[in-house]
Amino acid sequence: MTLARNYHPAVFWPVSIAILGLALWLRLRNLYASPAFVDEAMHLLWIQRLGRGLAEYPVFMDGKLLLAVIVSLFQPYTAPLWIARSVIGISALISCATCIGIGRRIDSFSTGALAGLLYAILPFSVFHERQLLADSLMIAAGSLGLFLSLQLAYAPRRRRSLFLGIALAAVFLTKFFFGLVYLAFPFFALVLNPAQHKRS
Repeated sequence: MTLARNYHPAVFWPVSIAILGLALWLRLRNLYASPAFVDEAMHLLWIQRLGRGLAEYPVFMDGKLLLAVIVSLFQPYTAPLWIARSVIGISALISCATCIGIGRRIDSFSTGALAGLLYAILPFSVFHERQLLADSLMIAAGSLGLFLSLQLAYAPRRRRSLFLGIALAAVFLTKFFFGLVYLAFPFFALVLNPAQHKRS
């Protein structure tokens, strides 16, 4: 299996950018089309308090500290819902891009493009990534962790290990109790290491 298989540099960037553009458009258009849910209202309240320097929120915001920190950077005092939803929608580009990268790494660019396109238009993903929820941010960091694990499995590099650690830390800071699931990625990268099997 080779990375260069079915790889056409002339179409890689235009196709990838088109897929990411579609994903972004689906997530950012008419952000007030759906009402604010209870979870979103609670998260928005924590973000506003954090932006004002108040400490009246649960420790680590029930394990969702990174969500509040990132959104409060864009609008620390008022944090209107459309800005908060936009931040989450933009973070979905990481998930979509890693789908392209993962498919390309394990098979070909065609596989990666199809995976990215399916993620971009998947109704369940679009619905959740148009809301102020920690899940979407966690998936972005987790999918990046999966991609880096695959990169390490094929070509171990010390720098990639550092970035993988940062991605996994972001998963835990975004949604702590689900972060344990993503610890399986580096484990499988070590156990199912193609480079190691080739050397053996």
